[in-house]
Amino acid sequence: MAMCSCKHAIYVEWKRFVVQPCKEVVFNTNLFAAPGSCPTERTSSEDKGSYFWGVTQPNERAVQPCDKNAEEQATRKCSINIATDKVQWEPPTLKKCKLLGGLPDTIIDFRDVVITQENAPDVAEHILNLSIKMDILSKEEVEVILSKTYEIIQIGDIDESFASNLLSVISDVLDKAEQLRQFTNR
Repeated sequence: MAMCSCKHAIYVEWKRFVVQPCKEVVFNTNLFAAPGSCPTERTSSEDKGSYFWGVTQPNERAVQPCDKNAEEQATRKCSINIATDKVQWEPPTLKKCKLLGGLPDTIIDFRDVVITQENAPDVAEHILNLSIKMDILSKEEVEVILSKTYEIIQIGDIDESFASNLLSVISDVLDKAEQLRQFTNR
């Protein structure tokens, strides 16, 4: 903290500058200390790949091409923690990046797929695409779809597009399950 004398103090009051006489102004050098930058860091995702994030200024986003689909981008924001006034990396956003491993070609094979926050949107979309192509769903397929849909919902963090895919999956299952009942009642 430094002290200095001045003839006038200038400060902002409700969108206007005010000049008033003063005897002393106190400068707190810590008040305007630069928080620094987010350091270089590597993150790794089993589902979506590894990414190298270079030094980034606060409130800026680092951008990297996705490992599997380079035309899309993975992003990561450097932010300032309000409680500590220190910079920190936010978790990477990998929503536009494709999964490194492929997804099963049949609904039944989804039984062995472990749902994670990173693969949940891709799994929902893939199940929807597979179920749309089918005229009838077997009891086992319906069970797998409902089980995986439940697991996906438990993950949370569902945006509008993701929620739309999940509702479409459920709607398609209900339509196909109705057809299944009609078929078995004959």
